[in-house]
Amino acid sequence: MSSIVLIAHNSRTRLLDAIDRLSADRPKPHLVVVDNGSDDGTSDAVRDQFPFVPLVQLGVETDWTVAERAGRAFVPDDCCVVWLGDTRVTAAEPELACR
Repeated sequence: MSSIVLIAHNSRTRLLDAIDRLSADRPKPHLVVVDNGSDDGTSDAVRDQFPFVPLVQLGVETDWTVAERAGRAFVPDDCCVVWLGDTRVTAAEPELACR
């Protein structure tokens, strides 16, 4: 996997933890964050802590396919998409959702 799209809605802490873990991987994957209409400061936190990660802000909460399409537009190849609002996927191990 070389690209990962992380989609989040009001899951700032989980998202930041996931970016931190994935940014430490070698080789480092190409990450893209889609903020799906959060109102908890998610976008500001990503910009402040991870300015190198492309951020797509959707002004309102949308459905999965819209958020996924928005993120995929920013990756150069096939990618894995992780929805951090899904309680079945832990932020500690987003790479497991990609396999």
